[in-house]
Amino acid sequence: MNQDFLASHIKRTNRNLFISTVLIIALLLAMISLGGLKAVLQLLEYLNDGDWIYLLLDLGSVVLLLAGLMLSGLALVLTGKLLIRVFKVQHHPIHKAAEIYGKFNDVSYYIASELSHPGTKRYKEVIITENWIIKITTFGLNILKIADVVWAYNSVTKHEQGLIGPGIAAAPTEVAKTFSVMIHSKNPILPKMRISRTHELDTVGHSERNAVEGEHKRNLMLNILEDLEQRHPNAVYEYSSELEELWTKDKMLFIRSAGFTVD
Repeated sequence: MNQDFLASHIKRTNRNLFISTVLIIALLLAMISLGGLKAVLQLLEYLNDGDWIYLLLDLGSVVLLLAGLMLSGLALVLTGKLLIRVFKVQHHPIHKAAEIYGKFNDVSYYIASELSHPGTKRYKEVIITENWIIKITTFGLNILKIADVVWAYNSVTKHEQGLIGPGIAAAPTEVAKTFSVMIHSKNPILPKMRISRTHELDTVGHSERNAVEGEHKRNLMLNILEDLEQRHPNAVYEYSSELEELWTKDKMLFIRSAGFTVD
């Protein structure tokens, strides 16, 4: 399996894209059978008679027609992507991501050879080997050489929700937290990688189990960052508004200031 790691994920992402396309087409056909075709016929009739006011009043038909058109466009786009990925594998995003670092077969071999090393760590969808950090997504695979990491840090985002109703107004309360590792690199097609876990708070029972789950997700992000820092201590591992501003305004200057060369 490891020998064909990249190839297997190319097949996996193509399969997921195919399934998504089929589901969208099935939904489109269901809409047509439930009234989408009727909406089209009504539209043609209205256009022919010039009775625009009746078209505006028949909002259900209009909404159904617009939704059908949007799904049709999405289905065409996904079908086009799938055909390109299947018949021109060199245009597949995973293939392109690997070729940033050399010939696809060579990069595939290097990654596969490290996957079986005892030092390789797996954090669910994230794999960190001696030289690579890989994130598995539904429709893709993020491939980043650890030596390309310039700046990384932990981030916590609080999600708040307020209660508003007739005669009721309550101040927003925290309902969830997202723990993230933000990784910035000099890789031209993957300048930013985000690894995150969202934890929904138990705002009613305040259970101990919920608190433990939240702590586990937080520690998972901390472990990933610590692992990355141990393998690549030359990167910047802190956050400040000044660093954020510099990265946003002049990424090349940030990279050079951190001691990295710009390819």
